Amino acid sequence: MALAAMLLFILLTCRHDRQLFCMLDRHAHPLRCLYPCGWYLAQHLPVKTAFNKKRSRLQSLLYKQDVEWELKVYEGKRMALSIAAVVLSLVLSLAYACNLAAAARPDPADGLDRPGYGEADREYLLEVEGLGSEPAKLTVEIPAMQYAGSQIGEIMRQAGDALRNLMLGENPSADEVRTDLILPATVKGTGIQVEWSVEYTDCLDALGHVNNGQCPEEGQLVWLEAVLKYQEYEYTERIYVRVMPPVRSEEEKAAAKLKAKLEQQAEKAADEPLVRLPDSFEGKRLKYSFPKDRTGWETLLVLGIACVVLPAVSSDQKLKRQQDEKQKQLLEDYPSLVAKLTVLIGAGMTVRRAWERIWADYTGTEAASDRGKRPAYEEMGYALHCMEGGMYENSAYRAFGQRCGLYCYIKLGNLLEQNLKKGSRDLLLLLRQESEAAFREQKDHARRLGQEASTKLMLPMFMMFGIVVAIVIVPVFLSFQF
Repeated sequence: MALAAMLLFILLTCRHDRQLFCMLDRHAHPLRCLYPCGWYLAQHLPVKTAFNKKRSRLQSLLYKQDVEWELKVYEGKRMALSIAAVVLSLVLSLAYACNLAAAARPDPADGLDRPGYGEADREYLLEVEGLGSEPAKLTVEIPAMQYAGSQIGEIMRQAGDALRNLMLGENPSADEVRTDLILPATVKGTGIQVEWSVEYTDCLDALGHVNNGQCPEEGQLVWLEAVLKYQEYEYTERIYVRVMPPVRSEEEKAAAKLKAKLEQQAEKAADEPLVRLPDSFEGKRLKYSFPKDRTGWETLLVLGIACVVLPAVSSDQKLKRQQDEKQKQLLEDYPSLVAKLTVLIGAGMTVRRAWERIWADYTGTEAASDRGKRPAYEEMGYALHCMEGGMYENSAYRAFGQRCGLYCYIKLGNLLEQNLKKGSRDLLLLLRQESEAAFREQKDHARRLGQEASTKLMLPMFMMFGIVVAIVIVPVFLSFQF
C-alpha cells in the first residue's frame, strides 16, 4: 500500500515545473526525472524558515543573479534522493516479505509430521491460540519412527550409568536439581538413541527444562525414564531427581499441561506417521500455527527512513560547510584587499577605478591558475557587474558588504558608500587605519591558531616522553635481582 501510494505520488507530480530541469546534464544529475517530484514536495513542506535560510546561503555562495533557479535545483535534488531512498526501501521490504511468505510452512491442520525411520528427532515450535489472551509458544519434540526392539544387555546398562552423570549438567547431585538437566538424544560414541520421559511434568519437561512453579518448598521427587535404543534393541533406565520451582501464571500452567499431553501422545503412538493435535483443551478451543518470522522487514524500514533523512541532512551540512569555508577565505583575503584599495586610491584613482583594477588583476591568468576562485574578489566582480547593469555605485558597495556577511566587509561597504555621499576627504586615512587593524587582526588570528596547534601537540609529546622513559627505566628494573 505504501509503495503504491509513493508511485502514485511520483506519477502525479513528475510533470510539476518539469521544464525547469530539462536542461540539466543527465550524467551530473542522474535523478533529474525525480527533481519535479522533489521540488513539489519541498514547496509544500511547512519549513519556510529553513527554506529562506537556504536561499540566503545559496545567494552568498553563488556569484550570479538567478538564485531562485539554483534553489529549485538544490531542493529538487535533495528531496529526489529521499524519494528514491523511500522507493528503494519499500521495494526491498516488499521483496523480503514475499520471500518470507514463499518460504513459510503451512500451518498444521490435523497434526505434526513425524520423522521417518532412522532420521533424527524433530522439534516443532508451535503457537497455540485459545489458551489465554496471548498465543502460547510450545516446543514439542517428535521422535523418529522406530522399529520394534527388545532390551540390549550390558552395553545398554553402561550407557544408562553414563547418562546419570551426564544429565546433571551444572547441578551438584540428583538430590539438588536447580538448573535445567541435560537430556542428550544420543550416547556419544555408541550410536545409541535416547528417548526421555518424565513422571511429573509440572516440575520437569521432556527436554530437561526445570519448571518449578508447582514444586513444594522441600522439593519434588521426579523420576525420568531414558529409553535407550540401538537398532532392534531397547533398554529403559529410570532416574530419580529432586527439583524446586518459581510461580507461573495460569496461561503458563495450561501451556505446560498441553505440551506434556502432546509429548505423551507422541510417545504412545511411536509407530504412527502423524501425531494428532487436540481441537480443545480443558474446555477451550485451540488453533495451531507455526510462528511467522516477523523480523527483517522492520530493519529495512528503519534503514529506509534513515536513507530519507540522511541525504537531506547531508546536503544541508555540505551547504553549511561551504558557507563556513567561504567566510574563512573572506577573512584571509580582507587585509590584502583593503591594502590594495588603499594603495590604488592613494595613487589618485577613484574608488570605482580602483575596484575595476583589482578585479582585472584577479581575473588575470596567474590568479586563475595559481589561486583559483576567492570569495572576496568574486563578490567584487558581482558588485561590478551590478554597477554595469545600472545599480547605483553606493548601493553596490553596501550590497557587497551585506553579501559577504562579515562585520569587516559590512564596515568597508559602508565606508565606501559614505565616501560617495560625503566626499573622499578622510577616506584614505580611514582606509589606512582599517588596513592596519586588519593586519593586526590577521596576526593575532595566526598566533591563536599556533597556540591551538601547540596545545594539540602536547599529548603526543607527553606520550612519546613516557615511551622513552619506559624504554630507559624498564630494563634497569628488570636487571635488579630481588
